[in-house]
Amino acid sequence: MGAKTLETGDYYLQCRVIDGAHYLVATSVVGDVEAARVPCKPETLDKKVQESEFRTTPRTDGAQVLTSVRFKGETVAHTVAVS
Repeated sequence: MGAKTLETGDYYLQCRVIDGAHYLVATSVVGDVEAARVPCKPETLDKKVQESEFRTTPRTDGAQVLTSVRFKGETVAHTVAVS
């Protein structure tokens, strides 16, 4: 997520406003510990998202980097910075 690689596991993913800035935050399900936080830019969509969607792009080493998240039922796409 951004420049941070998340370990295998289950995470809650939320867009949060922290000190006036938007961030996509991954929090571990076990222990409720923040695992990663990256700046994101909310972009309004024309209609509600029907199914949650995670968009990625490959790095040169083959790893996938999260670039955008759309949560089911929202009218916002959360675009994250790619490092």
